[in-house]
Amino acid sequence: MSHSLMRAPRLPSHTWRPLRREDAAPLHRLELACAPLDGGTNLATIADLSARLDETGTRLTTDTLCLVDPTGELAASAWVTCDEGLRHQFRFFLDGRVHPQCRGRGLGSFVLQWMESRASEMLSELNEARPGVLRIDFYDRADDAMALFERQGFRFAFAEDEMWRDLSQPLPALEVPDGMDLVTWSPRST
Repeated sequence: MSHSLMRAPRLPSHTWRPLRREDAAPLHRLELACAPLDGGTNLATIADLSARLDETGTRLTTDTLCLVDPTGELAASAWVTCDEGLRHQFRFFLDGRVHPQCRGRGLGSFVLQWMESRASEMLSELNEARPGVLRIDFYDRADDAMALFERQGFRFAFAEDEMWRDLSQPLPALEVPDGMDLVTWSPRST
């Protein structure tokens, strides 16, 4: 067991381990279970999660963590990714979840601390002078999540990009490329 997991909260018959490629469906079910409390506006599909797990490849063993029961269901997950494309900083995205039935046992604090520690390790592995910034994206998470983040030293920074169009003005003509048809959406078209 790694040093960081020695302090990990325990749940009976659950095991801490990295995420695996076959965890896409359990990860999706964890997101669905968390959605009523954390908001469900940006839920990934199983296919999206599967692709993301595949793209992460060997970094799954170092950049992810989950708490899993014997049936493969997840009680918690943690995933750290880095955007190296900015010239002025490395941006580390922290994506953690704890199943609502497992909250209030220190799992959220542990997951957040683990992600912060992993991001720090990743920054030192990059071996560059650019600073690292930790970022947690959330859209409609519950107040308890905001309180947890603030207790860990995060501060809220509101950022939103929206584009508006005045619908009282005529819509521009739409040119559809050859070989494509424009179809009006309906519930049957999905």
